[in-house]
Amino acid sequence: CTLDNGKHCVTTPWHTLAGEAKIQQEFELIADADLEFILTLQAKYEPPMSPKKPASTLGRLLQSPRKHKLTGSVTSLSLAGYVAADGSFARAYLALSTFVNKAYGRPHSMVVPVLNEWAIEATGLASTSKGTPTRRRKPYKIGEIELQVLYVPPVEANDLPFLPTSLGQAVRDMRDAAWHTTQSCTGFLSQQGGDCPYWRRRQFKLVGSKLTAYHSSTGHIRATINVAKATHVTSDAAALTEPDVVVGKGDRQTRRKSGFAEREEGHLYVAEGFRLRFANGEVIDFYADNAEEKQRWLEALTVVVEQPPILKAWSKRILEAE
Repeated sequence: CTLDNGKHCVTTPWHTLAGEAKIQQEFELIADADLEFILTLQAKYEPPMSPKKPASTLGRLLQSPRKHKLTGSVTSLSLAGYVAADGSFARAYLALSTFVNKAYGRPHSMVVPVLNEWAIEATGLASTSKGTPTRRRKPYKIGEIELQVLYVPPVEANDLPFLPTSLGQAVRDMRDAAWHTTQSCTGFLSQQGGDCPYWRRRQFKLVGSKLTAYHSSTGHIRATINVAKATHVTSDAAALTEPDVVVGKGDRQTRRKSGFAEREEGHLYVAEGFRLRFANGEVIDFYADNAEEKQRWLEALTVVVEQPPILKAWSKRILEAE
């Protein structure tokens, strides 16, 4: 199979020709708005040979006046009159404009007809001494080719190194991008720190790296915490029950009582507690209703703090368009 966009040609390795042959080859094209390209299927083909004419006059006199048959392999003889001299036997024409919307950032499968443009047929005119008159047959469909396509929108120059290098990578990038808009955890937690100087029970939702707090009764948004800025999440009881916790950095560093310290309200719930520490030194304590809820929140928050999926510029653009 050869792909030709008018500027470059790329040819795949040979494959066994069958009723449902699988090529399994990826192509990458720089997509202008008017991008068009051609896929041409070829077979290994050696044109049949005509019998050599005798070199001598006597040989020509003795040669039979009957038309001599072409010689060659069974494959060559069976393909003769249906393929080009280089073995081309089918061609598909594609234009980006016909599928770009369906393939915008998402894999799109489509079936495209392939046409034979090289077949020869008899004209219907009477045969002459030179043989039967023939002509090129009009292109006709001989099969279909199934393609999987994906369009990656343009990005700024500094984001070019982060474009996907394969269709599989593009799918993984979009899966990572979807994480940033997917709710991974929801439920009630009690919070101290941040905008809560005292323990306060709230409903929380974690979407991507954004932890949103809602009023437990009205459901109104009370605060939003960017967990991506957190550096640690810990549930170590010994650390949580230290009398004081350091808050802030540098000249702004202060100390406050730990919400889980002995004689503090949170001490009763330290088994269900955990703490987020942020790059600016801020500390926020939480405790869940039970151990199972705590574990669920810890797992979700640990992903955000330790190894959040990367949101690339191109996949972000796809999400914004959707």
